[in-house]
Amino acid sequence: MNNTCHDSLIDALTQFEQSMAQLYVIFGRLFPSESCRWADLAAEECRQAQWLANFKIYLRNEIICQSETDIVIRRVNLTLEFIENQIRRAASNNIDLREAILVALVIEDSAFESSFLLTFNFKTPKVRKIRRKLIEATGIQKDKLVMWLDHIEGRMKMVA
Repeated sequence: MNNTCHDSLIDALTQFEQSMAQLYVIFGRLFPSESCRWADLAAEECRQAQWLANFKIYLRNEIICQSETDIVIRRVNLTLEFIENQIRRAASNNIDLREAILVALVIEDSAFESSFLLTFNFKTPKVRKIRRKLIEATGIQKDKLVMWLDHIEGRMKMVA
């Protein structure tokens, strides 16, 4: 695989992280009482985007199958469309806090980054380290969202 393919792949994944951060920022504006939680999630997405920039540098030494890369890029583009739709929906104030958490969880739970990173067998230690950090960070975010959702749903039951 040539460097252009590497770059296209990582650029698409970076756009995913940046779009998630943008969505979380909008959710933070919509739900001011929960803005700190959304800001933390947005900051984590920005951090992951930075890891991908480093990943891009080290990935140049890896050989990745072109057909697998094409599949991943198509999947990234579909996910980006979904995120953009959610950004438009949130911008129109057409979502409540529970739904916003569910949207975030669905996107994170798709294990998008993890499935990409597990598709390929990387040999470079620095690439493997960044892959491990991205997978772990995604898991932590999913766990936070599940706990937050449980908390919100518990409050809803007490009110009902």
